Amino acid sequence: MPTFWLLLVAIGPLLLIAAIYFGFFRNRDANRRQVIRAERGAKEFREDIAHDPEYHPEQRED
Repeated sequence: MPTFWLLLVAIGPLLLIAAIYFGFFRNRDANRRQVIRAERGAKEFREDIAHDPEYHPEQRED
């Protein structure tokens, strides 16, 4: 059983670093059309939240 935890503790952070590295460099090569589309979607999402009658930023519980 200690061998399992040793492998988990040793390999887990390496897998996490690899996943972050992969995600960072995969999203880095977005073309201009993808960036414009993502920005438009984010703007529309923010507007939807602003017009939502149930959204009250002053009552957020973090």
